[in-house]
Amino acid sequence: MNNMIAAAIVAALAVPLPTPKPAEQPPAAPPVNPFLEHERDASLPVVRVHSWYDWTCCASNDCAPIKADDVTATDRGWFVRRTGETLPYEGDVRVKKSQDEDFHLCILPSTPNNIRCLYVPPMGF
Repeated sequence: MNNMIAAAIVAALAVPLPTPKPAEQPPAAPPVNPFLEHERDASLPVVRVHSWYDWTCCASNDCAPIKADDVTATDRGWFVRRTGETLPYEGDVRVKKSQDEDFHLCILPSTPNNIRCLYVPPMGF
């Protein structure tokens, strides 16, 4: 009988114990559009994806605040240094009113030199 108990103990020790599940991690922040990441000014607030961006401008994470110095008011419209594009003040659907005091630029990674949208702070409207 002792042999049977010993065999049962050996058999029980040979069975692998279930591996505990790792603690559930909070969802990761969405990746940053690499074409906008270097534009980000640390003093500007982080705006979460689609918090108020128009869905026609932003696909996932294509918009970010940019420095006011990166946009210049010219006689033809808003000149954006990042892309070299000038968007007219009126009549261009890509120019939108910013919901805060900052400029925001939306660019698709597949077309980094084409502005999808430019959000202009209230002083521009």
